Amino acid sequence: MSTIGNWINKNITGNRGSGYVSDKEARQLDQQGSQLKDDINNIKDTVDQLSQPVQVSVEGSYSNLSTKDKFVLGAAGGAAVGGSLGVVKGMFDAAGDAMNPKVEWETHKIIDPKVTGVDTVKQDISGKTTVATADGLKEVETSGASVRYHFEPKIEYKEVGEYKTPKSIDGKFAFTTNSVIEGAKGAAIGAVVGVAGTAAYVALDKIKNKGEEHEKKEPVNVNSGDDTKTIIKSGAVGAAVGAGVGLVDATWEKLRTGGEQVIKWEVPKMETGVKIGEVPQDASVMIRQDVKYAPDAFKDSQLYRDPSKFDLDKHMKHAEDIDVKGDRPDKNLLGQVKMEEKSQAVTSEARYGVVGTVLGGAVLGGVIGVASGVAMNVLKKMVNS
Repeated sequence: MSTIGNWINKNITGNRGSGYVSDKEARQLDQQGSQLKDDINNIKDTVDQLSQPVQVSVEGSYSNLSTKDKFVLGAAGGAAVGGSLGVVKGMFDAAGDAMNPKVEWETHKIIDPKVTGVDTVKQDISGKTTVATADGLKEVETSGASVRYHFEPKIEYKEVGEYKTPKSIDGKFAFTTNSVIEGAKGAAIGAVVGVAGTAAYVALDKIKNKGEEHEKKEPVNVNSGDDTKTIIKSGAVGAAVGAGVGLVDATWEKLRTGGEQVIKWEVPKMETGVKIGEVPQDASVMIRQDVKYAPDAFKDSQLYRDPSKFDLDKHMKHAEDIDVKGDRPDKNLLGQVKMEEKSQAVTSEARYGVVGTVLGGAVLGGVIGVASGVAMNVLKKMVNS
């Protein structure tokens, strides 16, 4: 029963039955009711406050970092992100990388030689004569005793095509990339981009806030031991993951190097030692018959003992023809050069082997892990600033 009800029962109706409440009790009830109402309002206010979204200023937290920490975060974070993306890219690239031995090709011309004329070369034939000296008769060498006309062929070397042959074939460097290589590239590029981005931010921030003073909070001091533990843990995890990725890469590459690949090319069919033209037989004109000539002085030539009866043009027209031989390409009825196929089997080899790739992966993973640990330590300062 309310306080008002009690008062009516007491002062008007005079009812003092079992439901009667004294003034003291009424006051206590009023106080308890007020306190309960205040408690309810306080709970409501607390719930309303908790329901409000928490506002976190990342900009403010990043701005509170020192310039050194900003550059460390940019380089370490960029290396970690870039290296991770590079590893993923390398794995996808390696998955589609086919066996492709490195072949260095050399180009050759196909030459068809043909005799188109002759060059006449006049040669001196010497002999020996006997002359009287103070010491008696002696044989001396006499030049110009006779003359030899030698006919050199004029050869036209006509280019009728070209072909390629492998100068060298290397199957060891068969594959272009893998996750370790791409990861290293990505880490380097990421670090450079991170530093460049940080430098741009710092420069723009100085221009934007030139002349303005902003109160900056001191970064939260993080226990150096915790920093070291974070770096060691992330580096160890990165090295383990990197070694695993390297093992997968090496195993994958080794499996794909099985078997062999055949390198093919074409070369022209050549006719060797065949007639490519002709020249007149040499002509020897004996001018002096009183000298002694070497037994082979007039060998392979037509000898004219009477110089007055020698006519060079007449000799060239009627002399015996001497075949000029050489190598020329074999042709079909249509005049096309016949080609024949050559081939060489190549067995491709893995580049670095399992040990090298695993070690490379471990080193790269460790670097990315350490970079991640450094970045996480700087992020602690930023979040808690």
